[in-house]
Amino acid sequence: MKICDSIYVVGGGDDGFGLSHQIDCTVYLVDCGGTFALIDAGSGLGLEQILANIKADGIDPGCVEAVFVTHAHGDHCGGLAGLKEACGARAYAAKDCARFISEGDVQAMSLDSAIKAGIYPPGYNFPKAETTALEDCQAVLVGSREFTLYDTPGHSDGHACFGVALDGRKALFSGDLIFYNGRISLQSTWDCRLDKYWASIRRMGSIGVEGLFPGHQAFLVAGGQRTFDSAIACLDRLKVPANFI
Repeated sequence: MKICDSIYVVGGGDDGFGLSHQIDCTVYLVDCGGTFALIDAGSGLGLEQILANIKADGIDPGCVEAVFVTHAHGDHCGGLAGLKEACGARAYAAKDCARFISEGDVQAMSLDSAIKAGIYPPGYNFPKAETTALEDCQAVLVGSREFTLYDTPGHSDGHACFGVALDGRKALFSGDLIFYNGRISLQSTWDCRLDKYWASIRRMGSIGVEGLFPGHQAFLVAGGQRTFDSAIACLDRLKVPANFI
């Protein structure tokens, strides 16, 4: 599903666009001038539908060169191994995230707890996938586009956003850092940290975002800065922004 000149949505569940399995995050595909990059990989339960959606948009999955993973939660990275194999792509993430995924550390990812809580179905399996670790502000060139990783812990350790210039405007793929109207995503997990969360929101709110593409629900092709402004205004009043979950 093409949403603007260079971006497609090819996956997403009940908190997205109903294009793949119900627990999948929103999976974005970015045209980099004949080659493509994916942002996040879904849970793995909707893998075949995601691949079918890519093909339905007239794109050969073999043209996908990179998968950028925002964080190591199952709904965002469980499909990584399958997508890497199907596309022949390389995967990139922040250091902690890359390590958790490469080692298949389900405890570090809070996946064991999430399965017990019923968020994932019984018997859900996470296949580890080799993932390249990036430094903060490190950029990766895919075709004609440069993707820059920003460390943004808070929702989880190893969480990152990815920035890219689209038609001269800064777009940010924000994972689970922030959502439309300045909402956030707090969970009762070992690595959900308020102080780091607030710092990450303020940091990303200072870079001048135009397009904002979160891991769930509505995206903004323009006016993304207002979402950060709303959350920061709430923090400035010593309040906690509304929780997405």
